[in-house]
This record gives sequence, structure tokens and C-alpha cells, in this order.
Amino acid sequence: MRGRRFSRVRKFVLFAATVAVAGALGAGAVAQEGEAAAPVSEEARILTLGEPGPQHERLDWRVGEWTGEVTYWPYPGAGPVKTAATSTAKWVLDGRWLELDFRSEVNGEPFQGLGLIGYDRIAGQYHSMWFDSISTGVLSLTGDCEGECLEVVFEGSRVDPQTDKSYVVRQVVRRLGDDRYMTEFYDQLDDGEMFKSLEIRWARP
Repeated sequence: MRGRRFSRVRKFVLFAATVAVAGALGAGAVAQEGEAAAPVSEEARILTLGEPGPQHERLDWRVGEWTGEVTYWPYPGAGPVKTAATSTAKWVLDGRWLELDFRSEVNGEPFQGLGLIGYDRIAGQYHSMWFDSISTGVLSLTGDCEGECLEVVFEGSRVDPQTDKSYVVRQVVRRLGDDRYMTEFYDQLDDGEMFKSLEIRWARP
């Protein structure tokens, strides 16, 4: 445990130091005698990686209000359960993250979810994070897409509260047009097969 805490602190310190150095370079600081100044091209590259890029622009179509038709299956072989949902998406942190405000009902009770979607230009991956009003856990997924990015496949893992074992979760976001898209969730079963547990068909109201 101590080792993990130290690792996090060390990473934070290194991050803070990197930000400080980048700020000094941007302010025109002069390197001390005997130290090599960072090449301008490298400085520019680092600063560029911290700004929203074309990968973020590919998410811009999701901004706005949406209504959804939700279908979920509690377990393999179960009949579908249907409900409705709404979602509002907006850019936060100066266009770096797309925030999703999700509202629906679960077993007749109000349900709220908060999603964050963005692109890490250093790691070269899309990230999707999910928080909701019936869990203290965080679902963190990474994904990628090709071409016009009409379909993004995210994958990660979560812990089954009944078995305390980790299993794979897959999310597929598929754009169907200017005003329609679909979200699907798949959960890994004990035999390794992926079970489709949730589908939401979104449209602009």
C-alpha cells in the first residue's frame, strides 16, 4: 500500500514539475548555465498535446439534448426491460472533455448518471468514464476508432459485487446519422462470451 501511495505522489510531483518547466519555457525563461534549453519544436509539441485536437472535434456532433429508448437485459435469457432516458452533452474544461448528464428510471426510481468522454493525445486513446446514483464505483474505459469515427469501441473492466471478481465490459457508440446514434453495452460471462446487456437508441428531440 505504501509503495502505491508513493508511486502516486511521485507521479504527481513529476507532473507538477513538468507543468512548471513548460510554464517557464512559455514565459521565456533562460536556462541556467550548464543546462541545455529544450528545443522550441519539442516545447511546441508538448503544449500542443495539451490542447483539444481533431479527435475532440469528432465528438462535437454529440453536443446538445437527446432522448433515448432504453432496452436492457438483466441476465442472459431474460426478457427485455424498456424505459426512457434523456441526456444533455456539453463541453467542459475548455473543450477537453464532453460531459454527459443522463436521466432515467430504474425500477420506478429516478436514476442519474454522469459521463465524461475525451481523447488523450499523449496516449492516443479515447476515454469514457461513468458515475451514477446507484453505485460508488467508477467505470473507466478506453477505446479507438477508424476513419470518420462513426463507431467507437471502448473496453475496460469492473468488479462483480456478488463474486468480487473482475470482468470485461465493452461499450460501442455508433453514429447513425446527424440526429441519431446508438450505445450498446456488453458484459463478459464466466465462459468468456460477451453478453449484450444494454442498448440505447438516441435521437434529438
